[in-house]
Amino acid sequence: MEINGFHISNRPTRWVERSVNGISWKVRSDFLLPLIHNVAPRLSKGVIIETPLRENAFRIVFRLQIPNPDKLSGQNLVVKEYRWPTWKNRLKYLFRRSKGHREWERTEEARARGIPVPEILALGEKRRLGLLQKNFLITKELENTQTLGEFLFEQLPHLEVEERERLLKRAVPVFAKFVARLHARGLAHRDFHPGNVLVSWKETIPSFYLLDLDQARIGRSLSPRARVRNLVRLNRSFWTSSLATRARFLRAYLKEIPQLSAKRKKFARQIERQTESSVRSFYRRRDRRCMTSNKYFDVRSLGGIRWHILREFETEDLLDVLARPENALERGSVLKWGNTNQVVELALKRNSAKTVLKRMVISPQKKHAFWKKFPGRCKAVRVWRLANAFLSRNLPTPKPVAEGCLRRLGFFSRSYFITEKIPKSRHLGEWLASEPAPGPKQELTRRLARLFARVHKMGFDHRDLKVQNFLVQEMPKSPPSIYCLDFEGVRFRRRVPLARVIQNLSRLNASVTLKGLVTRTDRLRFLKAYMGRLSSDRKLVRRIWQLTRKRTRQKLLAALKKARY
Repeated sequence: MEINGFHISNRPTRWVERSVNGISWKVRSDFLLPLIHNVAPRLSKGVIIETPLRENAFRIVFRLQIPNPDKLSGQNLVVKEYRWPTWKNRLKYLFRRSKGHREWERTEEARARGIPVPEILALGEKRRLGLLQKNFLITKELENTQTLGEFLFEQLPHLEVEERERLLKRAVPVFAKFVARLHARGLAHRDFHPGNVLVSWKETIPSFYLLDLDQARIGRSLSPRARVRNLVRLNRSFWTSSLATRARFLRAYLKEIPQLSAKRKKFARQIERQTESSVRSFYRRRDRRCMTSNKYFDVRSLGGIRWHILREFETEDLLDVLARPENALERGSVLKWGNTNQVVELALKRNSAKTVLKRMVISPQKKHAFWKKFPGRCKAVRVWRLANAFLSRNLPTPKPVAEGCLRRLGFFSRSYFITEKIPKSRHLGEWLASEPAPGPKQELTRRLARLFARVHKMGFDHRDLKVQNFLVQEMPKSPPSIYCLDFEGVRFRRRVPLARVIQNLSRLNASVTLKGLVTRTDRLRFLKAYMGRLSSDRKLVRRIWQLTRKRTRQKLLAALKKARY
């Protein structure tokens, strides 16, 4: 049974219908006895879920094991339970099939076409007066798998450069052929992103599986226009990846479609142009959701303050902190205490997680202090939106937990911002001052440069780049990871102009120069990694180098006069 070549057996599956504890089940015949005697009674009574695989307001996915002796004994099942947070969502399915039913139909159709998908064992529904009460979908768990997003954005960055490149060179062409064959067999996933693709490795060969087909369309082989639309949806998840990786994917994809190979340049330009437009509109919509109540965020009024909260961290002890933030400041461990910003560390009971609470006030000695108190100028709101914007673009930063602004008579008084604390981490300046080995230092320099390039590519202008605004996390048997901090000086632009790039580079260069933390070689390595494929243009590299050095000298002279840095 080949997976990425799609030579999968299409043997027909026999389905039977049964009703157990008021839930109507459509179950595979060989799974009937385990369902009746074990699975259905447990689901109808409610299962205690300790560690869900995925969870939000609309569904929860968890693992369930069958203890009864049977040919499926000891194998884990994956149960997807759908939810309806509002009556509007529940009424919608009075006139249409449930999500579980749509996914069951399309998954079976995809399996009949030889597409690798999880094996469905049962579908359960309970309705009362036509309204859905419960909806379950049960599948076999695919062992030794992870989502493509977890592999690319969580596992891969912690590997050595050689190992990372080796895995990418193997995975990208295989994944491109997988996508091309999906399109050839008429499947267009309307929610195509790395979280809906599973990957498993057998020695050095990856295998891919498609998930969440309730939004998939299955029909004839896709036309060139439909292929472009579907590839744009996928490409925007990899927009911050290198151009070489995306080009490698497209070359392997077009090898499977001879009729498009002759127009590959036009095809590639069309995808990149539409992806750029799609990315901007997509993130514009996504950036607004952190300010409303939805399945990811909540809005509450506690202690006279309006709070925006990340639901993942919304626990009783966090709500106690939000109701009395001043008391939390008094009992927390002080990290920084200044005139305008006070920062303390707090411990929450959620998985023994530690958080950082920051209070931001306006110093009365500052110029234009009264103007900064006007509505719409709350620091915490701006920082909250920018931190969530970084996360949604897969730019590494600590997760923002909550933010709140205290206003009196409509004027801003003070604000609070809470973020998670990255374990086993320290500031970049402290890490460089500890004189790390040449290998980790070179790797971190390249990582910082690539992160810097991604930040600028996504349109963020960080006006306060310094070593104190980066965290370095050291984990055993993996290169150090780096995180962005402090978004008070960040501004979003459609495109970051060269003048702002030079300002950002010189600001970071000035912060390491006065402390004597890096050498000329480190600076050149950083600049080449930042410029990527443009580093082959020596004239451009020399021009950027000279402009940055000139601006750095100006900053250092100004800093020495003001005794800054």
